[in-house]
Amino acid sequence: MLSHRNLVANMLQFNEVLAPLGDEVSLVAFLPYSHIYALTTNLNYGLLRRATQYTMAGFDPALFLGIVSKHRPAILFVVPPVAAFLARHPAVDKADLSSVKLIVSGAAPLDGAVGDALAVRLGARVIQGYGMTELSPVTHVIPLDWPDPDLGTIGTAIPNVRFRVVDPDSGEDVAVPAFGESEPGELWCSGPNAMLGYLGEVPDADAVRDADGWVHTGDLVVVDNRGVVRIVDRIKELIKRRGMQIAAGGVGGAAGVPPGGGGRGGARRPDENGRRGAPRPRAARTGGGGVRERIAPVRRGHRGPLQATRRRHVRREGAPLGRREDPAARAAGSGGVGQVGLSLARSGRGAVRR
Repeated sequence: MLSHRNLVANMLQFNEVLAPLGDEVSLVAFLPYSHIYALTTNLNYGLLRRATQYTMAGFDPALFLGIVSKHRPAILFVVPPVAAFLARHPAVDKADLSSVKLIVSGAAPLDGAVGDALAVRLGARVIQGYGMTELSPVTHVIPLDWPDPDLGTIGTAIPNVRFRVVDPDSGEDVAVPAFGESEPGELWCSGPNAMLGYLGEVPDADAVRDADGWVHTGDLVVVDNRGVVRIVDRIKELIKRRGMQIAAGGVGGAAGVPPGGGGRGGARRPDENGRRGAPRPRAARTGGGGVRERIAPVRRGHRGPLQATRRRHVRREGAPLGRREDPAARAAGSGGVGQVGLSLARSGRGAVRR
């Protein structure tokens, strides 16, 4: 649950980060407002600054370039596949993007080489932010006034956000050395932007938001003595399935090789009209129970061989403000882009992130 105060606080916190831009602010908004990244950084921030927003129903490369060339916005809020498109695609050379002063990447980790190439190509400042729905979402952003920022980091905490880097085994804060980066620990955050909790769930010490108000992000990070944070891993990768959270490795273990050996696969069989429906699992068996029997308890939402859990969330896109890109988007961002696909995961309890 995010309160009105949570959302207003985060909007004001984020506004302080972008204050050096001045009052001439306009932006292109192709991210869905239903996603927390766009809700805070596009819709709410834009309304606060009375900024002109050029909205799009979705990302279309040609239309996007045309809008930027014609209306000359100052800020672009993007996701990594769009950043890759702007950094690499030849069509960008034919568009006038000289008005762009700042490009903010979120929803997934931005590759440092892509960010550097984008900054050189457009002559704009490129920064990366980090957040999660439970934090409204922004907690960390690379400061605008930093010379030569390391795009492999998520920067420092925004105003009024406190954070800790906690050893998952001992529960103690990791030591921060005078030089270099600390040992990895889980990132915990707190502030006026931290969620109230999950609807209908009684708070407890093992929840994502603990009894002391710290939101446990599930991301393993390192930090230096300036407070610059770098994400290095996830504590546990989980999949959300009908409100339950299931370890991805457990899915492979349960659905992979049936007892007695064998393999598995999927097939689409045409119906009487020649149409192909959804894939149906097929497993080769030499004995023992089949895949259907072993995954049935999980599909019904009950605890079974996969032992659903409530503790963690997936957010490999984590780092940054919002969440995940799908395989099509990732493939589109890795080379020449004809169409850039975006999949911004729906937020909520146990939302797939990062």
